[in-house]
Amino acid sequence: MDDHRYFRIRFNTIRPEKVTTFPIFIRVDHQMILYLREGSQISDVKIESLDQKDNGNSYFIMEQDRNKYRQ
Repeated sequence: MDDHRYFRIRFNTIRPEKVTTFPIFIRVDHQMILYLREGSQISDVKIESLDQKDNGNSYFIMEQDRNKYRQ
């Protein structure tokens, strides 16, 4: 897997009900799998649930989307 192409994020930094401007990936068996498409929304309840399960190594965005994420 090409880890340097991805930037690790904490799911609790995603704003509830806000449309995402980048896709979010999860790592499954050393592969990046699309979890949330760009332009999607996620509820605060779902964010809280996912954040409780997040060990800090679960959610990623593409390195090229880092600036979008920070905004």
